[in-house]
Amino acid sequence: MRSLHADAFNHDEYASDYDADVLREEDPIRTGYADALEWTASFLNAGPQSTVCDLGSGTGNLTARLPRTRRLYGVDVSRAMSARARSKLGRRPDVEWVEDDLLAFVHRDDLPPLDAVGSTYALHHLADEEKTVFFGKVRERLGPGGAVAFADLMFADAASRGERLAGYRASGRGALADEIEAEFFWDLKGAEAALRSLGFATVTHRFSDLSWGLAGRLPGARPKIKVCCITSVEEAEIALRAGADALGLVSSMPSGPGVIEDAEIARIARGVGGRADTVLLTCRTDPAAIAGQVRAAGVTTVQLCDRLPEGAHAALRAALPDTVIIGVVHVAGEGSIAEAEKLDGRVDAILLDSGRPDAAELGGTGRVHDWAVSRRIREVVAAPVYLAGGLTPDNVAHAAETVAPYGLDACSGLRENGRLCGGRLASFFARLEGDVLAPRATAAGGRGGAR
Repeated sequence: MRSLHADAFNHDEYASDYDADVLREEDPIRTGYADALEWTASFLNAGPQSTVCDLGSGTGNLTARLPRTRRLYGVDVSRAMSARARSKLGRRPDVEWVEDDLLAFVHRDDLPPLDAVGSTYALHHLADEEKTVFFGKVRERLGPGGAVAFADLMFADAASRGERLAGYRASGRGALADEIEAEFFWDLKGAEAALRSLGFATVTHRFSDLSWGLAGRLPGARPKIKVCCITSVEEAEIALRAGADALGLVSSMPSGPGVIEDAEIARIARGVGGRADTVLLTCRTDPAAIAGQVRAAGVTTVQLCDRLPEGAHAALRAALPDTVIIGVVHVAGEGSIAEAEKLDGRVDAILLDSGRPDAAELGGTGRVHDWAVSRRIREVVAAPVYLAGGLTPDNVAHAAETVAPYGLDACSGLRENGRLCGGRLASFFARLEGDVLAPRATAAGGRGGAR
């Protein structure tokens, strides 16, 4: 199903000037654009285990603000816009650029289940009846806890639309009124009601006189779960059956549980296949040595448990362009906030743990750190945040509510007599049933600066 006005709103001719044009804050239609991008990216809460769509991706401004994902579709009907997006973002192995009408795209039969759908300043090209169809189709594509976030040109309601247009004409701004009437600015009240009728809990935010944010989340939201210290193929299968999104495989460490040989890590990773992310935990700090270890293991992700020297993250990214890189901050107090901010942008995600690197403790301590500090870190960095350190079935729900992280990481709290305990694991997941995460975007720019 193709939208009625797709060709009329193909912006090929605007691609070269678009990025400069949208930053003209003096234009009422452009006011609030930068804040809208940040708000949308924040609410989607994407990360390494997420499958996401940026619909009407244009020159890639929202896509650029989203972190590394499992798969990120940038969809736009304009070939020139998509070409500019490719040029700006360079090679991002998780991004697939799709030249398609956004309504036609959500009707595709080959789409995988989605975790989040975002769009900025594109859906006002859909007629009202098409927006209704669009919402319903997006709802079909999303799984439990799925999120949508739309920042666009909207009026609060039909009465507000009439008053605003009349005011523009009365003040000699008839051209602006004509431009608005030529497109399909949203009725925020009606759109929010449509999302709620589909089961979304919604939030709204105003960016300017003509632009609003409307976001929603389905029931069943929970953080992504990384079960760490997997020591065998059998333990991997237990974790996968429980619903783990990622498995942590610990290589040689100065201390802590779950250490296995690199050959066993590779064997487990092969057995997991594509059913979950496989995460190699390493204490190495030399980029070449880490890259060699990752390639031999065949994992999707590497977790850097120790601090790397200056310049090492860039070298590692160059050596492993297709690998998700997680940096670790061992939370020891307020100073850890600055450490996380320095790491932000150098890695794809940040994991907050409770080790003491100066005492050769790089994880698996079973200790809880100050979650208030972790919450502050989560609020100031752009990268997705995993919370680790002493998580158990008894405290995990409180931890998730307090920090609101992208993911949770547990090791010692799920083990009994040195082995992964199926009962503890089931209880851990059960405590996270329901909506333990509130929507993160409550104000513009709610999650740090642009990437």
